[in-house]
Amino acid sequence: MQPQANSIHYPLSMAYRQLGDLEKAREHLQKRGSEQPSFPDPLTEKIRELKTGKQFFWSQGTVALSEGRFAEAAEAFRKMVAADPAEPIAHMDLGTALLQLGDVNGALTEYQEALRLSSGNPRLQYNLGLVYTLQKAHPQALEHYQAAIELDPGFEKAHFNAANLLMRLQNQGQAERHYARVVELNPSDAFARFMQAMALVRLGRYPAARSLLEESRRAL
Repeated sequence: MQPQANSIHYPLSMAYRQLGDLEKAREHLQKRGSEQPSFPDPLTEKIRELKTGKQFFWSQGTVALSEGRFAEAAEAFRKMVAADPAEPIAHMDLGTALLQLGDVNGALTEYQEALRLSSGNPRLQYNLGLVYTLQKAHPQALEHYQAAIELDPGFEKAHFNAANLLMRLQNQGQAERHYARVVELNPSDAFARFMQAMALVRLGRYPAARSLLEESRRAL
């Protein structure tokens, strides 16, 4: 009923051990984790519904978002926005939930409102880049990826997405620099290394591409 509740594997393993089934005991022991099961409690839920305040709605929405219950997350974040319309995090999180639900335009509206309230959040700038990429508004997407990078030069995903977009726009020179930055930040990223080499190939820098691929083969 709750496959994510992997903490149950541990007592189940101990039970199989007591029964003498060591193979199943070992199998479940290897699957154990820290996620606990949750149980419905109608009385507690009614008490929770009496609570108000953006912190409660934010906690409720964050848990729902992490568990993939995007409609519930969106509803909680809408209540958070209603409780404090001037809170940019509320609009950003609502936008994220809407994006997961496939409502790209709704997500864009919320992200833009969050940006109006506070433009200094690199995650928000990155999210706007994602939305504009989905809408194939490439110049706007690139603008927001660059803004995210300026706010946080170590933002690996922003560099990677900016590089992919630049490759699509035939700007291999800038793309190669962003891929190189991704590799610098995460040397184990094999795909970024490959894409950096592809950018060098498109630039006609074949010896550099070959050297990079040989170095990557040794590193990985």
